[in-house]
Amino acid sequence: MPHWITSPVGRFCVLVRVNLSTDVYRVDPEDRLPGYECLEGCPVMGPLARVVRQVVEDRGWRPGSSLENSVALLLHSHGLHPVDLVQQFRVGKYKLDFAATTVKMAIEVDGPHHCFPETAAKDVLRDSYLRSLGWVIFRVDNQHGEDSLAAQVSRVVRLLRAEWGRPRP
Repeated sequence: MPHWITSPVGRFCVLVRVNLSTDVYRVDPEDRLPGYECLEGCPVMGPLARVVRQVVEDRGWRPGSSLENSVALLLHSHGLHPVDLVQQFRVGKYKLDFAATTVKMAIEVDGPHHCFPETAAKDVLRDSYLRSLGWVIFRVDNQHGEDSLAAQVSRVVRLLRAEWGRPRP
């Protein structure tokens, strides 16, 4: 059931759909509550982000960026837990967002800054270094919406489970 959260300051609103069984949160500023304006940068987003951070923490994950928090909740909805994936795992001078250390597979969560040429170039160098050490890197983003992010995470989880199920050499 959708829940409206309205800001106590001004007439702003945001629709938050919460699926408690999977901890998936959807914020849709296009949905409007009659008599309220939905504005980008709505002041309710800060409190919502704090709620999501708390849920991430309650599930045992380390809170990070809002996108990393979304990925943590998606991983949790697939039955994965912090014991399965180490967050901010250091490899050389790099930290991996989510790492399955036993099979050297990592999920890197790319926010919008990864589209900038200089950041993308650094990502290429980073991935090359990590691959040279035997790591497989999966990059996920939400550039095409939350459904796309969920689909990307689902594919990575299937690959992780397949790899975990293989006998070790």
